[in-house]
Amino acid sequence: MLEGLSNSDDLIDLKLRIEELPPDLKTLFDNLLNRLDKTYFERACQAFRLLRAWREAAAWIATFGYRPIFPESPTLLQFYFADNRDVKLDLNDSLLILSQDEINEKVDLMRRRLVTRCRGFLTLTADTADNGTSGKQVSYLHRTARDFIESDDYWPLVVKGTQEADFNPE
Repeated sequence: MLEGLSNSDDLIDLKLRIEELPPDLKTLFDNLLNRLDKTYFERACQAFRLLRAWREAAAWIATFGYRPIFPESPTLLQFYFADNRDVKLDLNDSLLILSQDEINEKVDLMRRRLVTRCRGFLTLTADTADNGTSGKQVSYLHRTARDFIESDDYWPLVVKGTQEADFNPE
């Protein structure tokens, strides 16, 4: 529906889109993933694995009582740095200080990448920190989307989809 609205579809076209929707979520999610550009499949799998690794780290840290400083989902800017293959930071590097324009550029790039790569499975939550776009958090569109991607049936395909790359979500 969002794709139709962004394409300025009229009401008849939007109704046709609704009528073409599969009757159950599994078929809908399968169709969405099958429509994913093959070029982006590996990158989508990496995004899914990054989000799961973050959530697992957040849950572990929460056991020590630090939930407020380590939220359950990464911000768009944090996700940019985790996802970016061109950025290799070393603990000995000096602190990276970005201007607001640089931050805006990076978060906009990551937002567009998530839309293109993940076919709506990942979305941005409301900005809780009121920092503009950089404070928005990356999460699954809905718990059912996460449950589908991380299911015993589908998760092995996600892991396999990232095996060719030099990739470690942790």
